[in-house]
Amino acid sequence: MSEDERPSGGFDGPTTASVIDGLSARTSTQSNIYFDIDDSVAHAGAYAATFTVSYYDQGTGSFSVQYDNGGSDPYKSTAGITLTGTNTWKTATVSATDAYFGGQQHSAADFRLRNGGGQVTVHSVAVRISGDGVPNVTDFAPPVAITSPATGDIVGAAPAVSGTAEPGAKVTVTSDGAPLCTAAVSDSGGWTCTGSGALAAGPHTIEATADDPTGTPALPATVAVTTA
Repeated sequence: MSEDERPSGGFDGPTTASVIDGLSARTSTQSNIYFDIDDSVAHAGAYAATFTVSYYDQGTGSFSVQYDNGGSDPYKSTAGITLTGTNTWKTATVSATDAYFGGQQHSAADFRLRNGGGQVTVHSVAVRISGDGVPNVTDFAPPVAITSPATGDIVGAAPAVSGTAEPGAKVTVTSDGAPLCTAAVSDSGGWTCTGSGALAAGPHTIEATADDPTGTPALPATVAVTTA
């Protein structure tokens, strides 16, 4: 799947590129961002689809995924995604049960993100599709890793934890099963977060787990440390 900016008569989906909080982003300049699904995956059929959107939550109002559902409505909307002005990256998932993906939108696109009242800024859109002829593929997210601290290290009560995982994933770090901190994985695959200062003196097991943008979990990583 790819963003679709092929020119066509009346095309209204140009975007601008930027980097926000370490993540690459595309921002619509005319309310819409178009996408094309490779025809080898899905084309002109009867499909169910889920769209997981990593978006920057700025401003108010809402945006939606509008998908080609065949002859009746090439711009059918899913449930809206509300903008609340937190100026942070968020993830939302919406679904469609009657997608057609026949390329009937501008520039032969299959779906678009639309904010009729303004702009929308996104990092990624992951689409899961089921239906006749769709390849049966199992998604295995790459394992999360902790690069610092290492097993055996002496750490403070508020340790900084860093590592690697799939770009765009959300990492959750715990100490002995209790929440420690969370992080978003950058485009380069790195992440870091700092605990709140709750670790008591003594040994602790720090674990990092990660879910990719579609919610697929990765194998966790653990290290054994001691708080002085």
